[in-house]
Amino acid sequence: MKITKAYFTLMVKDMPRAAGFWQKAFAMESRSSSDSVTELAWGATILALQAGGTSHFTQTGLGLEVDDLKGACAAVKGAGGQIVMPAVFKQAEGIQIAQVADTEGNRFSLVQSMRR
Repeated sequence: MKITKAYFTLMVKDMPRAAGFWQKAFAMESRSSSDSVTELAWGATILALQAGGTSHFTQTGLGLEVDDLKGACAAVKGAGGQIVMPAVFKQAEGIQIAQVADTEGNRFSLVQSMRR
């Protein structure tokens, strides 16, 4: 047995709006699309959007490490998402972290390493 694909699933209420958010904010490419499931990718990482969500905030556990946290937060807002917790510096971990949400209320972390 071998793993052939790994993905992270987010529940969404409005598929076109959700897909548009991820494509605009993070330049993700569509691999497949339907009313019930859309797969978006950046590199080998796949984000599966599944119909049936609500617009309530949901903590997802998803985290994205970026090279420009301020720019990533601006991209989230520009694509219709929200900043849930502005960036804070965590000295012990050597990171800046912000909590954001997509257009469907899915919360996720944006992290930038401050170590060089």
